[in-house]
Amino acid sequence: MALGLIFFRKADSPEGVQTTTSESGAPVPPSSAGAAVAGVSSPPIGPSVTPPAPGSATFSNGMWLVGEEIAPGIWRALRSRNCAWKRLSSIEGSSDTVAAAGTFLTVEIPARDAAFWSEGCGWWTQVLSPPSSSPDGPFGPGTWLVNEEVAPGLWRNSDSSEGCSWSRLSNLRDGDAAVADSGIGYSMITVEIGATDRAFDSKGCGTWTRVGG
Repeated sequence: MALGLIFFRKADSPEGVQTTTSESGAPVPPSSAGAAVAGVSSPPIGPSVTPPAPGSATFSNGMWLVGEEIAPGIWRALRSRNCAWKRLSSIEGSSDTVAAAGTFLTVEIPARDAAFWSEGCGWWTQVLSPPSSSPDGPFGPGTWLVNEEVAPGLWRNSDSSEGCSWSRLSNLRDGDAAVADSGIGYSMITVEIGATDRAFDSKGCGTWTRVGG
């Protein structure tokens, strides 16, 4: 004998929603196309913000989630004298979440970081263009990889009239804490870049020319 369906309203059912059971008492799932539950609405639609796609080759200033909005790895900013950045181990808002901070234009963002924040840096890219056709060739301001983009040895600058500032870096992750040696001057400067240095940063120094091994 065919079983009929009995419709009744349960006391704890939201107003306007019917619960369906068979004569055996087993509930019959409601249709997915049923009426909306009273008092429940969709979240408001805010301004459209388009973050960079995971693995995107560029991103700009602001805070971005590592692994979701930007890929980990080595990133380089467009040349800027006012770039500042922070690597964040979490995004809870405490100052303890800052894993490292710096002003250098090339940075390594580890996969373990939660987010990366920057301002005044323009666009960041993972396309690392060397400053010269050869590591022995002259180079200008920026943060350049030693051995890959800039050869170790003695280098002399061409212009210190605006105040030549330079730093030898032991790594690209720790920002200001990675400075192995640094200096600033208003006369011609000769710096020895070590083979174990990870990068060399300078600004206001004109062009560097290799003068010795």
